Amino acid sequence: MAPSDAAAATAATEDKTVAVVAYLTLIGFIAAIFLHQNRKTQLGAFHLRQVLGMALTGVAGSPSRCSAGSSGSSSPSSCSCSGSWA
Repeated sequence: MAPSDAAAATAATEDKTVAVVAYLTLIGFIAAIFLHQNRKTQLGAFHLRQVLGMALTGVAGSPSRCSAGSSGSSSPSSCSCSGSWA
């Protein structure tokens, strides 16, 4: 294998590593950001953006921000948050 082939194989492996590690919890996402700083690639950037988008969507759509009423029920009808459940 020529030196340029070895460098390309190493870059591809590191690129895939960033893509996979990004999806492993919050710690994995942070680790992937640091790995991505060393060698910025389109594949790594794409997956980091995907994970960030999924995390923000999950937080924005999470009903856990809603405090339940005094009955302790977490059904939408007893929710006292200001958002609409419709």
